[in-house]
Amino acid sequence: MDIKNVSITPEKCTNCMTCMLICSYIHTKSFNPSKSKIKIRPSYYKDNKLVPTEITFEECKKDCKTCLKYCVYGAIV
Repeated sequence: MDIKNVSITPEKCTNCMTCMLICSYIHTKSFNPSKSKIKIRPSYYKDNKLVPTEITFEECKKDCKTCLKYCVYGAIV
C-alpha cells in the first residue's frame, strides 16, 4: 500500500465501491472505478473455500485520503 497511516480491514468491505468512485472523481473528475487508484477484488469461493476481499492501492500522488472519509463501513481508516 502506498498511502501512509492507512489501515485496511478487508472483512468490513461490502464492495459498495464508494471509495473507488470518489477516488476516480478526485483524480480524473469522472466517476469511473477503472480510473481509481484503489482496486477492490471482491471475495469469492474457490474449491469450496472463501477467498477474502482484497483492497489494494496504486500510487496516490495527491495523498488526499478522501477515500477514508467516504468508507462508511470502516474497511479503510
